[in-house]
Amino acid sequence: MKRLSVFFIAGIFCLSAAFITAEENTPLSFSSCLDFALDPEAERRPGATHFSHLVSPYEMIEARFRFNIEYKLLTPLGGNALLKDSNVVLKAVEELTPINCRQVVQASFTPVPFLVFSAGASIGTGWHIDHQFGGLRKVNVNTGKYEDLTTFKNFYYDFYGEALFQFDTGEVFPGDWNHVQLLASYNAAYKKMTGLKKGEAGKWSGTDNFASGWLYDFMAVLAYKMPCRFYRAGVMSEFWGHYNADDYGEAGRKENFNGSYMTVSIAPFTQAKVTEKDNITLLAEFQARRAFKEDHFDYSKETQLHYTGREWYLMRIAVQWEHRF
Repeated sequence: MKRLSVFFIAGIFCLSAAFITAEENTPLSFSSCLDFALDPEAERRPGATHFSHLVSPYEMIEARFRFNIEYKLLTPLGGNALLKDSNVVLKAVEELTPINCRQVVQASFTPVPFLVFSAGASIGTGWHIDHQFGGLRKVNVNTGKYEDLTTFKNFYYDFYGEALFQFDTGEVFPGDWNHVQLLASYNAAYKKMTGLKKGEAGKWSGTDNFASGWLYDFMAVLAYKMPCRFYRAGVMSEFWGHYNADDYGEAGRKENFNGSYMTVSIAPFTQAKVTEKDNITLLAEFQARRAFKEDHFDYSKETQLHYTGREWYLMRIAVQWEHRF
């Protein structure tokens, strides 16, 4: 399952924001993120769990632009060091890719520096460029092919809650070289695409085999921050899937498509400061997608196949440019 509209790199932006200190004096802030990714082509081999070899250095290019507005409200819960910086952050995001647009609103509460609780919602729609690239599609069960849904008549929407833990050893052991950083978050979301009936699969932006329902997403980041231009390096892992296999109907059974399969991603990354307001992030993402008993080439036909294990492959090499106004 590929996720173009929700780049794995988005977690890196979360990491950048999580460890920003209260050095900004204005409650209102603006930022933008521009993401590009090169997806190599990896072979799809039937069988049990295995690693897939590269067939070509290029399969597709992904791109996304996000404009963020944040308003921070100080809500001190006490006078001690843990509670004096409690705050609420209200955030609005406009997201645009070549095949979809989406609007996001979110509210986050930070009672203590190492905990953040968030809730939000988003809505978007998509369009198609040609028979291969489409942002809002459903699978025709008779042909196993994607059919484009109508832009601005059909929509994707979600609402979610999230808890995040963050810790920096530099807060306990002061020093420029003492910053080992840990971030872990758990997200529960209901995601829906109009035009899909219960048990049907489709495609939202770059997410193949999309099915409406409740999903979980756990992310963990371990990084080291340094006082130099390449100021952070680390590794990020992500685990996500559907709570209920029945979201895929009969295909959700484990011996079929395995609707409750947990996708795993691992990505080493590094971040560099270009200017005081500009950062660059580079990463390589490895993912474990479903492996099947049958040979196949189309994502749209996977819900008709039989799950046998995991197929590890190099999913993308990505770069993100972040600018704070």
